[in-house]
Amino acid sequence: MRETPLVTGGTGFIGSHLIDGLLADSFRVRLPDDPFAGKRHSLNPRAGRVLADVADCDTVAAATAGATGVFPLAGCRSGCLLGRDLRRHRRRGGA
Repeated sequence: MRETPLVTGGTGFIGSHLIDGLLADSFRVRLPDDPFAGKRHSLNPRAGRVLADVADCDTVAAATAGATGVFPLAGCRSGCLLGRDLRRHRRRGGA
């Protein structure tokens, strides 16, 4: 079975090059894809995309299901509420 890492920030400079390298090494790559963020022209068409917003714990949990690892390369855009969202997720019983 091939490994399937999840790469957040896969449309950025570092993430897009990481994805290209992982695919070249025969990994299956999963990429959280927020259609309202990132540089869509940077998406490698061979990467498996899942609709997810890395600032939303529920969509991240769904995107990581079955992944063999995570490369957390996503940057925080202006207005990022990630810390608040994580605290709310933990109060609801999340990890």
